[in-house]
Amino acid sequence: MSGTSRLFALLLLPLLGFPLGTVQGQDKTGKKSEKPRLVLVSTKNLFLEAFLETDEAKGLVQVEDLLPQVVGKDAYRKAIRDAALVVFDRCRPEEEADLPKANCVFIDRPPPPWKRGAELKDFPLKSAAKEHPVLGAFKLDNASVAVGFRFDPKADLPDKLKGKRDVPTVTPVLTGPDDVPVVFTLKRGAYTDLVLTFPLVLESDKFNSNWPLQPSFPLFWRSVVTELSKPVKDKE
Repeated sequence: MSGTSRLFALLLLPLLGFPLGTVQGQDKTGKKSEKPRLVLVSTKNLFLEAFLETDEAKGLVQVEDLLPQVVGKDAYRKAIRDAALVVFDRCRPEEEADLPKANCVFIDRPPPPWKRGAELKDFPLKSAAKEHPVLGAFKLDNASVAVGFRFDPKADLPDKLKGKRDVPTVTPVLTGPDDVPVVFTLKRGAYTDLVLTFPLVLESDKFNSNWPLQPSFPLFWRSVVTELSKPVKDKE
């Protein structure tokens, strides 16, 4: 974790009721954790890293870090084997064949084979009209995002696939302008993919949203980690 993210975790998350944890991957007796494995594929995400450092997160999952450069390679395939949840932060597999046999989170990328839709700029972030059936509802207070993208499961398929495959239902968690879903889930066979159509931080390390500074942000990630790390009964 970077010094900035450590400072964020130390100062803010405990105030929101999420105290920091101790040694990850071990219980109080020092034995190896039998918790579900969460693989985080990211270069640096201070907000997400900070949440995964909390007692709350460490009580739910065992976290393994992976760099985006190895996606699609043997090291990646080994790391995602038997993972319960894989989080792709500003990266993704380019081929569907490289998707994990697990639930996934995609930050600032649609899952393959979809491409980005039209750009969104400076938009408010709101709770969806209906409570999400798995993740629940979250109260936001003047949350906003600097840059993101629209997603349409029909229009944003590659041309060669349009009309040739079933289009999944978009189930919104949070919406942007004109109630466009910007945080939502898609079904992928037995698995669930959660998509955020905007980054939490930009490549320059600048904040892209004020949402991570609100109490609903760690509550959201607690729900994501709790619900999406559960065993999938019908693995394909």
